[in-house]
Amino acid sequence: MTIRTAIATLILIIGISACNSDDDKMSFNELGEVEYIPELWTKQYIASGIENEAPSGMFGNWSFDGLSFSKSRDLEGTVILNCLDPIDGSICWQWSDWFNPETEATNGRFYFLRDDILHWKTKTRQYWLDISSGTTIKKYNSDQLFTFKMQVLGDNYFVIGNNVDTVPDHYVGCVYQGTFLDPEPKQVLVPPIDTSYTLGSRASDITSIIPIVHRGDTMLVVAWQQVFPNWEFQSYLGLYNLSTKTWEYNNVVLNEKHWKGVLYQPMVKYERSIIATVHNSLICYDYLTGERIWEKEFPHDFSFSGYEISDDILVASCENETLYGLDPKTGRQLWIGQGAGTSSKLQDRILNGILYFAGGGTGKLHAVDIRTGKTLWKLDPALYEPRRGGWSTIDFNVIAPTGSGKGHIIVKNGLNWFCFEAIQ
Repeated sequence: MTIRTAIATLILIIGISACNSDDDKMSFNELGEVEYIPELWTKQYIASGIENEAPSGMFGNWSFDGLSFSKSRDLEGTVILNCLDPIDGSICWQWSDWFNPETEATNGRFYFLRDDILHWKTKTRQYWLDISSGTTIKKYNSDQLFTFKMQVLGDNYFVIGNNVDTVPDHYVGCVYQGTFLDPEPKQVLVPPIDTSYTLGSRASDITSIIPIVHRGDTMLVVAWQQVFPNWEFQSYLGLYNLSTKTWEYNNVVLNEKHWKGVLYQPMVKYERSIIATVHNSLICYDYLTGERIWEKEFPHDFSFSGYEISDDILVASCENETLYGLDPKTGRQLWIGQGAGTSSKLQDRILNGILYFAGGGTGKLHAVDIRTGKTLWKLDPALYEPRRGGWSTIDFNVIAPTGSGKGHIIVKNGLNWFCFEAIQ
């Protein structure tokens, strides 16, 4: 080999190495969207030997004080709640003081956080956890069945439970009120229902509550559903004045009777209105008067991933794998983008004007600019952990920065947690 040939070969090798280095840093799909960026760190969350037994996860974004909270499972099959530092993936503490340590499920979308004490409900079980140390403050197993849909107003929380007196041996949704450390909240509201219609053991159900204060009175914006023959449902909206124990109104019908006539997602409050989704529609009401402001129908429903409002933009993830950006005041469509259908929930996953969601129909990790609907990331899980399927829709955390730090995204795939730096 001549010196000239050796030099040329060396230049070619250096050039190939440089190209590979660039490819390792970032790659794009045919649409110009980022499909690969290096993760900050990777950490295995399932113990070897139980690789096919995924732990029950949380649909909510559990991230507090710049830390991430996510589930795993140990060799004995116990569900572990992990507190992760997103900077390096180190585990600050682990907690497993469940009533049902092998099967405990936690929705994670609703909770009461005060002075580093986290309170949540799961059916008959309740927990109070010190998130600064991973210590149990209190846990309680009640005779009453509560849903996970807990809402907080000041010193009180409101939760949906069952009224055992209205229709004996049938489930009738009602609202309970309690204070932070109170494990036995008191029933304060049963919606008006027609008790002549039941389906199995079910008579009616409250699907969403939003507590507000108006002119010094505590009020509850309540949505409930009534069952009718032929598996048809109708949903209603009411405003209950808890201070005077009277209804301001309770007769607003949200939909015609239909087998999908329920609120699949909790209502979202925006200024003086609430936005609900029933069947294939998004509907906006003035919650003080019950007056409908706008309604918009779509090709499919929003039953799984739901919707969120940030920066005066309503972002809704439809099951037709389409993402819609709307003006929450008028319902006017601002843009259409790519969604993923049954992906992770949208609630609490917008950071610096960027919406993050994972899994679903594409199986990828999306980052979307909510001002334009443009997809910035569509991270392909196969480029990180081949043959392990899409990114998980649960235990997916968007972590806001603390101080002058940067935000982080932690998502599961296969056996590992992956951490990415959020778009700044």
